[in-house]
Amino acid sequence: MEKRVDSNDVAVLQPPPYESVACNPSEVISIEPSPPPVRDHFIWSLFSLTNFNVLCLGLLAVVYSVKSRDQKLIGNTTAARHYGKTAKQLNIGAMIGSLIVLAFLIYKMCYDPHFRKFF
Repeated sequence: MEKRVDSNDVAVLQPPPYESVACNPSEVISIEPSPPPVRDHFIWSLFSLTNFNVLCLGLLAVVYSVKSRDQKLIGNTTAARHYGKTAKQLNIGAMIGSLIVLAFLIYKMCYDPHFRKFF
């Protein structure tokens, strides 16, 4: 009971007409860029705390860095950015103060004969 297939029995498959194809060339997919990560400047704050620490700005920077990190873990990115920005400003102030103190000490060591007695 085998069935013989003739070459005349072969059906030719044709693609569907163009109108039935679902294609909308005006469809646009917009992808929003992800916001930048929240910076807490914790390492910089520790560095500011250990070097000169003018007016305890390094300690304040560490406190604000920890607050920023806590808010970031909770998911409150607005407060985390605010605390991170404050920590950055305190670190900049501590760095500028440290550079001023260092420049003053170098000047005194080089040009003040009375100050050289201490070293």
